[in-house]
Amino acid sequence: MGETRVGTAEGDMDLPIQLGQWLHSFQGHEVKVAANGQCAFLAMLASNINHKGPEMKTTTTVAKDATTTKWYVYTLMMANLRKDVELDLVNPIEECAKLYPGQPRHTLVNGTTAALYVHYDTARQRSVGMNVPASFWAGPHELRALAQYLREPIIVFDVSENTDAHMQRYCYKHYRLADGTDHEVALERPSPTETRLNISGIAGRYMLSPPSWC
Repeated sequence: MGETRVGTAEGDMDLPIQLGQWLHSFQGHEVKVAANGQCAFLAMLASNINHKGPEMKTTTTVAKDATTTKWYVYTLMMANLRKDVELDLVNPIEECAKLYPGQPRHTLVNGTTAALYVHYDTARQRSVGMNVPASFWAGPHELRALAQYLREPIIVFDVSENTDAHMQRYCYKHYRLADGTDHEVALERPSPTETRLNISGIAGRYMLSPPSWC
């Protein structure tokens, strides 16, 4: 793997970037966490504490700290949900369909929003040491809220089996509501220089939180 450089030559912007090249740019390294479906919160803890080793075990302290962060993130999602729905940033019907694919599809926005509140409330009380189904894995809404909670951008890499990495940035801004008030919203900003990976081709996900690179 060579040194990273700015992609200024014609055609550079379409070339895939390897995970190792991204991490080298940040003077970072990989940290393995438990693959139990709640690795997003464990990975963020590893980044925030600047974990030095190649693996972070889910000890009692680690589980407690990551679960505390998770509780605040889902609490923030609950506080934002009504206005996020109003701004069409969250489609509660689609979200519930993804979370509970085996259940009948909701049809009413208000009722589905209430169901999503219940899901968030249950999720925030679940320890990160527990296994969860794939439909409960943290997605863009959790990552948006995580950036808003931390009050700093976070960077997420979706990585394919051949270690091609797609970078996404999560930050936040203010939206103006119909009643004239402002609503702070966290945003996902995919890198414009890369092609997004098909979700079926993602083999791993890595997270970084400036300035504590892991």
